[in-house]
Amino acid sequence: MEGEQVVQCWQPKRPGAHLLTLLLPILAAMVLLTGWIARRVSRHALHNSVLSDRRFAMLMLSQQELADSEARFRDLAEAALTGSERPMRRGA
Repeated sequence: MEGEQVVQCWQPKRPGAHLLTLLLPILAAMVLLTGWIARRVSRHALHNSVLSDRRFAMLMLSQQELADSEARFRDLAEAALTGSERPMRRGA
C-alpha cells in the first residue's frame, strides 16, 4: 500500500432524486393537460361569442324588417280606411 494513491469518492445522499424522477413526468403531463383544457375552453368561449354576435345581428335585422313591414301595413290600412290614394312609404 505504500506508494499507491488512494482516491476517495463521496456520493452525497439525494433523498429527493427518486421522488423527482417519479413526479416530474407526471407534473409535465398535468401542465400539458391543463394547457390543453384551457385552450379548448377559450376556443369554445370564442366560438360562442361569435355565434352570439351573429344572432344579435340577425335579430337587429329582423326587428328592422318587422318595423318596415308594420309601417307598410299601417300605410295600407290607413289608405283603405280613408280611401285616399296616398303613395306608400318605402322602407330602407
